[in-house]
Amino acid sequence: MWLKFSISICFIGVILTSFTNDSYTIELTGRLKKKPGNNHHKIGNVTVLVKGKKQVLDKAISDSKGVFHLSWNDNNAKAFYFYCVLDRDTLLLAKISRFESDTPDLTFILPDQLPKKK
Repeated sequence: MWLKFSISICFIGVILTSFTNDSYTIELTGRLKKKPGNNHHKIGNVTVLVKGKKQVLDKAISDSKGVFHLSWNDNNAKAFYFYCVLDRDTLLLAKISRFESDTPDLTFILPDQLPKKK
């Protein structure tokens, strides 16, 4: 009787843990860079954000050298979208589908000029 009870408890534990979420925390260090000769944008004090699925996962403000840090739970998103806010415009920096590690270090190059509004 005790053996059947122990086996039942183990079986229930295996069933319940099989439904856990496989998400993990990503801690990204990023850098904003300008192309040589680009004097249109500053790289310091720029808001950078990451979006996954339909929500903003984290946002940060770059320091005077363009360095920023983002940390978020991946929530099994298929892709992550990185944006920055320049001159009150929000620009897509990159779409990344997967990372090689949980602590990626990325550099984003800012465009020479903002796209013209239609």
